[in-house]
Amino acid sequence: MYFKPTHLTSDSCKSGLLVNRFGESIRITHDYQRQLQDLVIDGLVDSLLIEPEDGFSALGGTRDYLSDELGLKQRNLAKWVIDGMTPDFEPNISSLADWARFTDPDVTLVGIPSQKQNSRLKGLVLMPYEGSRSYMQFSQPRYNKPYRDFFYNVTYEAMLYAYISLGARNLAISHLSCTKYLLEGYRMDITRSQIDAIIHFCNQYQGLREITFWDDGKGNYPIEALTYMNPEEFLGKHRDIDRTHERRMGVEFISLSWNVPANHNSNATTSVPK
Repeated sequence: MYFKPTHLTSDSCKSGLLVNRFGESIRITHDYQRQLQDLVIDGLVDSLLIEPEDGFSALGGTRDYLSDELGLKQRNLAKWVIDGMTPDFEPNISSLADWARFTDPDVTLVGIPSQKQNSRLKGLVLMPYEGSRSYMQFSQPRYNKPYRDFFYNVTYEAMLYAYISLGARNLAISHLSCTKYLLEGYRMDITRSQIDAIIHFCNQYQGLREITFWDDGKGNYPIEALTYMNPEEFLGKHRDIDRTHERRMGVEFISLSWNVPANHNSNATTSVPK
């Protein structure tokens, strides 16, 4: 397995080919300027794996398009405001994103298949990220280093859901830091953890065509990191983890569990509202 940078189409779009053990070439692209809908229309993306940060964010900025393309209703803002902005749990992107980010103590992927016939987008996966409540059990404030297993497993399992359950072969993946929207910018330790997951996944499953690191701005360098890491040297071995599935409201909740370090809180329970 090896990676070969291919070309630079512009300052905002770099790419290369990741050749897996099956001899397949998967194009890996980094794009931080094009709109998601343009990537979908061009056939470069058929599913989005993104953090559940709504509002002034990549998800918030593309929520209207995603809702329309996937056949989802939008949150009823009038009712929400009248109710005093109390937490809701409904099959719309805003509600599910807020629940995944602020309420859920577990490491849970939220898989949202398209409800629309002939949609060019097969679905959306909301991934826990650095700003999620569930990450608090893994954070290490003393060293301020991202917890690698969290970002690795979340990325790998989100790809697995998209690949198997959605039938996706062209994935767009967001960076899982919350600092990317702040002055601190993108954290390359998280980038490398996500790349590690991508390398392992592409070497395990056949048929993937394109993986796009879709960012909201400058500062991330996945192609450079992938070139530096060299899959032949950094391949290692993927370790499977426990996962449980629950389907409600046409949405799938995939809870992930693996061994966590001593002194970390691992007593989270299944938290999907009944």
